Amino acid sequence: MNKRKLLSLNVAFLYFLTTTLAFSAEVVKLKKEEKGNPGLSVKQVRDAFLKNLSLIQAKNNAMLHQSVREAQASRRAGSGSETMMLAAATMSTMDTQTKVVELQSVLQASSPDRANVNLLYGTNIQATGSLSATDLQTLSTVTSSSSYTLSYFLAQTSRASNLYRALQANSATRADFNLLYWTTIPTSGPPASYQRTTLIGLSDYPTFDQAAFLGNVNRAAALYRRLQWDTTNRNNVNTLYGTTISTTGYPGTDNRKKLMGITSAPGYTESAFFSQTAKNVALYKNLQSNSTNRANVNLLYGTNIQATGASNTNDIQALTSITGANYYGVSDFVWKTNKAAGLYKALQASSVDRDNFNLMYNTNVPVSGSPDAGSRSAVVGLANMSGFTVSSFLADVAQTANLYRAIQADEALRESFNFLYGTAIEASGTPGTDNRRALQTIVRASGYDQPGFISQTVKAVELVDALSADAVKLALFNEKFGANLVVGVRPTDADRNAVVSIVNASGYELASFLHSLEPITEDPDPDPTPKTIPDMLFSDTSFWKTHLTDNEQIHSNSANYVNELIAQTQLQWGTWINTNRYSTPLYIVDSSTQRVPVSIVQNGVTLTWTVLHVETQKGVPIPVNALPAAGTDGHITIYDKSTDTLYEFWKFQNVNGQWQANWGGIIENASQSNGVMPIKINANGSKEYWGATASGLPAIGGTMLLEELAAGVIEHALAFAIPTPKAGVFVDPANRTDGTSTVANAIPEGMTFRFPADTQIDPNWTPMMKMMVTAVRDYGMILRDRAGAVVFYGEDWTQYGSTNPYTQYYGGKSLTDVMKEFPWDKLQVVA
Repeated sequence: MNKRKLLSLNVAFLYFLTTTLAFSAEVVKLKKEEKGNPGLSVKQVRDAFLKNLSLIQAKNNAMLHQSVREAQASRRAGSGSETMMLAAATMSTMDTQTKVVELQSVLQASSPDRANVNLLYGTNIQATGSLSATDLQTLSTVTSSSSYTLSYFLAQTSRASNLYRALQANSATRADFNLLYWTTIPTSGPPASYQRTTLIGLSDYPTFDQAAFLGNVNRAAALYRRLQWDTTNRNNVNTLYGTTISTTGYPGTDNRKKLMGITSAPGYTESAFFSQTAKNVALYKNLQSNSTNRANVNLLYGTNIQATGASNTNDIQALTSITGANYYGVSDFVWKTNKAAGLYKALQASSVDRDNFNLMYNTNVPVSGSPDAGSRSAVVGLANMSGFTVSSFLADVAQTANLYRAIQADEALRESFNFLYGTAIEASGTPGTDNRRALQTIVRASGYDQPGFISQTVKAVELVDALSADAVKLALFNEKFGANLVVGVRPTDADRNAVVSIVNASGYELASFLHSLEPITEDPDPDPTPKTIPDMLFSDTSFWKTHLTDNEQIHSNSANYVNELIAQTQLQWGTWINTNRYSTPLYIVDSSTQRVPVSIVQNGVTLTWTVLHVETQKGVPIPVNALPAAGTDGHITIYDKSTDTLYEFWKFQNVNGQWQANWGGIIENASQSNGVMPIKINANGSKEYWGATASGLPAIGGTMLLEELAAGVIEHALAFAIPTPKAGVFVDPANRTDGTSTVANAIPEGMTFRFPADTQIDPNWTPMMKMMVTAVRDYGMILRDRAGAVVFYGEDWTQYGSTNPYTQYYGGKSLTDVMKEFPWDKLQVVA
């Protein structure tokens, strides 16, 4: 190597280093001047630095370039390769040194940045003076990184040092951090290099939230420690999440990431997590052990559960959604899923059935793969209806879809059908729930034939139009047939049925029928006497029948409870009146009704030690045609007039010719009862809470009876249910609860709402709503149970025939529209 050229390069580098270090001293001098000169800012110091630095660099570069030119000449002479390499290295070093001087200047001018770097990197940079060799080496290492920029380095160091200080200041959090990240963060002094790397890596995001991170560290460490000594929960977590957590040691990277992911979930609590995980694992093991169950769940829920191994994040989310649902049980869920999978596979296998189903239920069942959430919900709900079979259901859907398409394709028919049945079918699109139900009612009628039905509809509307065009004949028709047809107004269901019956009569011809109308001189035969419902069901002094006073005391938190109730009315399923599902039929019996034993059975075990089983084994008067209400609750209520005894059961069913129920209750001297199910002491010395509802209030209590609606007045409080009552708390008259909500203003079961005493009844409301609002105003409405929606209860009518008697009180509206009239915002809570 040419020593003269090497000397020239070294001189250039030394000149650069000495001048830049000299300028550092000038910066310190300027800073001192700044203290005595308020007008001299840090920005001016920086600007002065950059200006002088450019002059220094220009001189250095001139010397360096001269040296490089000389080295190139030397190389041409055959002796310059080593010199050129040194020149390149020197240029790189000069760039690093420029960054070092810039960083040193900023650190000496900014005490917070200086403190952060000194803490995190163990340096001892002061506000004045030159750098030590060690500190110079540290800054050189930092600035030589290819990703280094001054602003990002300072922001990065600030976040990491803040995190480091927080860990040093809190022994508990520091211990949690050291446990999870396998570090030994000290109480004072700088971190080790690997610890600094960890801190920077964790905080190295502009959106890093230190408080949230440390809170999650505390939760994750607490969870980890709990899992180390809690064998059951550790096994559950390891099974489901594929972790390898053991009784001792550190968690390791994969385990830590999964723990931090678990505890960062919104609303995480350890107890809720363990409870949910236990349910998830129970279902997961069931699916792993049963290939049919597993295949059906994977198909319907889009999961990828395998016969062995841990689950993935998506599968865990799906399992949590499943097991977190109200009324979830493993066996019940698997049974429902298998039924739904049978329907889903049938739909995927037939393009015709699939098109019909998607049209009628506004779903999007694909030809292959898993359904979306809406389609799955529809399939599961339909496949688990009472008496469901795939073949009969698909035949029903086909008939409904065929009728729907025919109505859509014919404008005149569509107008006639909508007028006669109160539907709103349009020329295109899906039918909507109310329209579909109307169509289903039609096609399910005995003897339904589509051409015959269409002809019947056309003739019925022709008759209504003809009567509407002749006021005399219209009046004669109404008088003769007990109808109430009004020009331009859709007929009620009863009036429509009367018209349909006429046009379907043998030999009917419009002109002849109109001609046959004559004034009616006698009253028509009276309606058959309705079944008597004893008005002595519960005492007149019972809370069910107690008339509220005009100045009833209102609860101090009334407004918040009402807001919570309104919020629940706006959930997915809205509001409803249960009349043929999830209500209860009322069977009135006497001494002539045969008494048969009823067994109390839960999960295949007969509860022989219970007082209820002993009493029901003595015999219950069950009519031969008795059927429980449709729906999973399977409620039934029986009142024995001869003994004044009320019986009710939950999940009532006939198994191999023998009646059994999951639970129930008996009220003796029912006509004198306060309207609450009794509490007994059984053979085990335990309290035995009787009753078919979750609150201890009878299922018939607060239920609207058909006899009352026919009379036009409801003289008792109404019962209602909501999706999420308050957890663990109930108020009088309830004696227990199945509430799940922990929100601030959750409503406890047993709470009574009312309308103010001066509430006026809107004359435009439907008859149903007038009676309901009057009852709530005068007697109140009592939270009796938990349900999938905000619901009231009407006596189950299915024992009386196939025609829904409630619709005559809906004023020609759908039940959905009837419930929109209920003035929820005017409610108050009785103290």
